[in-house]
Amino acid sequence: MYNKNAMIAIISKVNLYLKGTSKKGEMIMKIYKKLFAYVQDKKYLGFLAIVFSAISAVLTVYGYCLIYKFLDKLIINSNLSGAESLALKSVITLTIGAVFYFVSGMFSHILGFRLETNLRKRGIDGLEKASFRFFDLNPSGQIRKIIEHPRGNDCGHQQLVQPLTQ
Repeated sequence: MYNKNAMIAIISKVNLYLKGTSKKGEMIMKIYKKLFAYVQDKKYLGFLAIVFSAISAVLTVYGYCLIYKFLDKLIINSNLSGAESLALKSVITLTIGAVFYFVSGMFSHILGFRLETNLRKRGIDGLEKASFRFFDLNPSGQIRKIIEHPRGNDCGHQQLVQPLTQ
């Protein structure tokens, strides 16, 4: 029914894709390890954010499954027995999932703000150790912009911190 060569080609493409994603995953984990080095005191918040986000995802999917069962009972089967309890369970489950998602976001934001502060401090420390030649080659406005406006220049922290970590 299926062309054997086509199936082999598809499987080989999937294998190549998975190898590429595993390399990307390794790269992302290296980045996380580097970033967590700057926030050792709040590292646990990153893990809590991941756990709470996963719990939120499970609760949300379960809540939508309950909504499906509720609609199935109500519309398709025209059976009202138990529909009210399913509706209540779905509302409660989705609400708890939203609370977990909110708390996860709070954890990740606290971690992110601490990371930004520590990277900025590290950049200032690097500037204090910089030679006069660095200041002769780079205008003061550009240096200030890199430190104070990282949102305008996403590579700002990398420019200051990367030479320090190599």
